[in-house]
Amino acid sequence: MKRILLAIGEPNYSKILRERFKYYADDFAVLDQEVLHHKYLLEILETEQPEILIVHDYYLQSDKETPADKEMEWLDLIETVRTQFDDSVRVVFLCERKKGDVFLSELVNRNVLDIFNNNSINIHEMIEQLMEKPKYSNASKFKASTPYTNANFQQPVEDDDDEPSEDEVTPSNEKLEKEDKPIIQKVIEKKVVNKVVNKQVVKREFQLNVTSNVDRIVGVPIERKLVLIGSPFARSGSTFISHLVANVLADMGVDTTYIESPYSHAYTYDRFVGHENAPNYRSKYYKFTKEIDPKKLSVFEWKIDNLNLIVKHPSDEPVYDQNEVNFETFVKILLTSQTPITIVDVGSDWDKEVIQEFYDIADQVYMVIEPDISNIQFLEESLDKSTTFYRKVLEDDKTSIIGNRFDEKLLKNEIINDLYKDKLNAVIPNFPPKDVFDTQYQGDFLYKQKHLKQSIDQSVKPILKDLLPDKFLKKKSKENSWLKNMFNKSISIEPK
Repeated sequence: MKRILLAIGEPNYSKILRERFKYYADDFAVLDQEVLHHKYLLEILETEQPEILIVHDYYLQSDKETPADKEMEWLDLIETVRTQFDDSVRVVFLCERKKGDVFLSELVNRNVLDIFNNNSINIHEMIEQLMEKPKYSNASKFKASTPYTNANFQQPVEDDDDEPSEDEVTPSNEKLEKEDKPIIQKVIEKKVVNKVVNKQVVKREFQLNVTSNVDRIVGVPIERKLVLIGSPFARSGSTFISHLVANVLADMGVDTTYIESPYSHAYTYDRFVGHENAPNYRSKYYKFTKEIDPKKLSVFEWKIDNLNLIVKHPSDEPVYDQNEVNFETFVKILLTSQTPITIVDVGSDWDKEVIQEFYDIADQVYMVIEPDISNIQFLEESLDKSTTFYRKVLEDDKTSIIGNRFDEKLLKNEIINDLYKDKLNAVIPNFPPKDVFDTQYQGDFLYKQKHLKQSIDQSVKPILKDLLPDKFLKKKSKENSWLKNMFNKSISIEPK
């Protein structure tokens, strides 16, 4: 079976291809990972190692501004792919160009033998061609006698073909293309504009990568979600709750990724006895920002049960700053996570610009607070930058509060009632200190303590309802009668 990596850049186009390749499941498997920007193509190609790469020269996002520069970008990329992977990667080039386009001739010169240049591509014919070995005869018609230069550039054109059949894909989302592609205006401070545009492109890429994919668990489709959990103050329990929620999800059979903030001191590696369980592990922050010593064994994956961990090594990794792990680097790391749920443990790093950028693209955000009168008053009255951000994000529907170390009686307190009646989503009790310490000593999850399991499930129930579809929760509830009763109950704040 040959694995296919898509680098189309237009979700509707990609969706059609995915659906058609399903009919050839014995011969091809389309990877879940998809390239949505030119800058990540080689990197993802190295990571996924597919046998076939399908690209589209017009729809795939690029930082190059002129058509000629984009053509050279493609030729340089193909040259690199050929040099680095030889014939192990078969490049399929989709475009809308005339047969005599000298750029296509240059592709053939670089051994790209699968070129489909019509506006309407017959997918059935394309797949049949891919089932055979690459043939020069398939691409010889694109050879041109005119040498290629930047001056030879031709605008994409439509062939005068008949109406497409049901096996042909014709992207006609002209409005979508114009709206989605960032427009760079001519201004004096061009570098600043480029920076803003690049962020918009990366945000769009990440959002499409997440929202356009679903996973099926026990037969129920689950949309991928990015979840941020943090607190306005340090040591308020956001990491504890992030671990708790991530472990409950994994225990339910939902593959989950937990990501530790790169901007704070390492904690999770030691918390789960990493020096014994993953001695050669280094985070993907390290992988994407440091020079890897080839003589030193480095492992960049760490998984406990169904939970994937992206955490820092306390001895070999620093507390990263935003110049090292910038917005785009963080996005690359997030895109390597192919699990339905990704939880980013923000801690108290809300003041970081990168974290605030991720707030914009997150699906669900939780602020963890404790029943501390002084802190509560500070949040309400301070003009500090971090507290201003806290109050602002609480106005969004996707943001809610988790009360940590809360007691049921606190929910009737007039202060808690007045301030948090509409935003308090879940309350986590103060678990026995000995149980928490024993769990840490064993390098395990608190959820493994059987006598606490039901209490934990009850506590995180509102969070599960935010992240998982009702149909999935109903199926799971049938497996446990007490879980069914739990989901029939609700927590609410009541006046004293």
